[in-house]
Amino acid sequence: MDRKGGMTLVEVLVYMVLAGFLLAPVIMLVQNTAISMARDAGTVSLRISGLELLNIVYDDLRNTGYKLNPSGFAASDGVSYIDTVKFKAYVADCASPSPTKAYGPCPVRLDTITGEFDLSSFMPENKSDGAYYDALTIRKGKLTAPTGAWGGVDTVTYKVENKNLKRKIVGYSSPSGNVVTLARNVEALKFRYSENLLDWYDAFDHGDKDHLQAKGYVQYVKMIIVTKDPKKLSPTKTTTIALIEPDGGGPGLKLERNDLALYERHEIVVPIPNNGLFP
Repeated sequence: MDRKGGMTLVEVLVYMVLAGFLLAPVIMLVQNTAISMARDAGTVSLRISGLELLNIVYDDLRNTGYKLNPSGFAASDGVSYIDTVKFKAYVADCASPSPTKAYGPCPVRLDTITGEFDLSSFMPENKSDGAYYDALTIRKGKLTAPTGAWGGVDTVTYKVENKNLKRKIVGYSSPSGNVVTLARNVEALKFRYSENLLDWYDAFDHGDKDHLQAKGYVQYVKMIIVTKDPKKLSPTKTTTIALIEPDGGGPGLKLERNDLALYERHEIVVPIPNNGLFP
């Protein structure tokens, strides 16, 4: 019997298979392009949100201390972590005719005290929630408008709870306390401290006089934070981030994760020239 047109079922199946072979690379290209675009968008979003976060932290840390007010250029020790009772006894002893100098030499300026007083304006908490999480509390003086007179002290704490970065402020600006969430999906938060941008410290022993003195001379705070996009967009499953580079003081610290999530490391160094030492 002669065929009068059309295709047989076998021919249709053959054409469909050929079309599948031809379209497969195109489909894969479109799929990979879509994943790549989504990955790039996720990375950009992490970077932008990280930059905004660093700006908030920078505004807080750069005003750590700030003990002078322009109305009379008088200093206040309210932003320092000194023992008020012992300090007053020390000052009274230094003013007496026969000082005992129980806490060290009587200074002309407060920054020459080498005794038991913590003259810094920050209080670090190393590894507050596992190896990858630090906490930091700072104190900063506030001035009143429009005279610029001394107003009071704000105490600001940065801490990660359930992988959410919290900022808590209590004091002059917020007497009843205020807590806000600055970032979610935070995988690491580390603070480091330096006097000269060369040597960096991770923690201070508050029972050690040398450590208390060193805290008062810290002029730079480095914040390192790692944020996460949980969507499975990473091209590789294993992610390793050098959180703290190895140096002469220790082996460093790596963040290792075994998933397909995106991670972004953010870092900022903030000068705090008003920490600790009175002008």
